[in-house]
Amino acid sequence: MSLVSVLFAGLWRYALDERCLTLVGCDRQVLVNVVGALSELAKDQTNRLLLRKMNAIAPLISLLTGTNASLLVNVTRAVGQCAREPDNMTYV
Repeated sequence: MSLVSVLFAGLWRYALDERCLTLVGCDRQVLVNVVGALSELAKDQTNRLLLRKMNAIAPLISLLTGTNASLLVNVTRAVGQCAREPDNMTYV
């Protein structure tokens, strides 16, 4: 497993934490930064495929219901990167 994959998995585990998905008990700025890092990692095709395999697209999309502008920007960037893969489109 590459260093990027390990980092990616750790970031995603943090973002998937139920407290973060509901934005309760989670530092919002940390979540903004984590999703921003995921959007940067998703620029790489291998990482976009990994996002799909980790079932990460739907939880990302669920974050679009919030009101934090910075988080919304990062989520849309991450989802947009995921949408570059034809196989990911069924999840988007």
